[in-house]
Amino acid sequence: MRRYITTHARERAKERYNLNISNYDMKIISYMIHEEIVLAARKVNQYAIIYCLHYKGKTVKIIYNKNKKYVSTFLPISDKRILNRNL
Repeated sequence: MRRYITTHARERAKERYNLNISNYDMKIISYMIHEEIVLAARKVNQYAIIYCLHYKGKTVKIIYNKNKKYVSTFLPISDKRILNRNL
């Protein structure tokens, strides 16, 4: 299951941001989240948080599963759910 989720996140990163994401990149993104090196965040539910962060020269929006500690997906930049909402 986790392999599918990681593959899904990588595919969405390529499709939506033209970023090639490796395992190392996923670890860096997780580190940025844990160290709160993010532009904004919004809690979606008890498991998921939407983060907006600057990575590889692009502003990206991701959904992060805080319980299992992995990137679920990369959201389109046009997604409005995070505007003016900080944790």
